[in-house]
Amino acid sequence: MSSETKGLLILQDIQDAIAELAEQVTPTVVNVSPIRKIIPSGKGLQERGAKVPGSGSGIVIHEDGYIVTNNHVIGTATDIEIRFSDKTILIGNIVGRDADTDIALLKVEANQKLKSAKFGDSSTVKVGQWVLAVGNPFGLDRTVTLGVVSGIA
Repeated sequence: MSSETKGLLILQDIQDAIAELAEQVTPTVVNVSPIRKIIPSGKGLQERGAKVPGSGSGIVIHEDGYIVTNNHVIGTATDIEIRFSDKTILIGNIVGRDADTDIALLKVEANQKLKSAKFGDSSTVKVGQWVLAVGNPFGLDRTVTLGVVSGIA
């Protein structure tokens, strides 16, 4: 087998591993869209609820329905539409938020346990290692980006 063929096989193995990892993580990644609250108008009519412009990604961190996203994604909304990779849509409530760290914790009530992300040990990450960023920004279904850790701290 030529060295060129060996190199192509190695690249194919790497590509397959990346695609498999993305498939494993995808069910834990959600689309997060804030919803405007329904408010009575001055004429006694109610404004129809509508999605606030913009959306972002979130990740299920616990099987009981806890989801982390960025605080700037949810803005001033009180209710959040959560769309899962299987197209299920649930309404999330805000459990907590911190503008300084740009983190928000949401909770959804599901009829079953949710697949949640597994966390690694970030203290072992080294400059030069490959990383995947899996998301659901702007309503784009399940984006994956490959990158390299360029710095730590």
